[in-house]
Amino acid sequence: MPGYPEIAELFRLLEVEQSPFTISKEGIKALDAIVEKNEDLSQYQPFIKKALAVRILQKSKNFFRNLKFTTLSRLLSFYKQEKGKENWA
Repeated sequence: MPGYPEIAELFRLLEVEQSPFTISKEGIKALDAIVEKNEDLSQYQPFIKKALAVRILQKSKNFFRNLKFTTLSRLLSFYKQEKGKENWA
């Protein structure tokens, strides 16, 4: 979409970025910026968060030999249960 460089950044993070830390940190920033620019796109936010979480888990598998749950929790801190909604449905 023209005028949304954050969408290109989000795509790059999901498809190219290797570091789960970068995906976690920059992905949610890009997603929040997209929704801030156009509130109509907020309907896609839960699905994109799921995609970010899955990609972080996939990259963590390749990035770490051992992974503590505290580290994983930090990586997925943006993915909190929203009141009244199921995240994994």
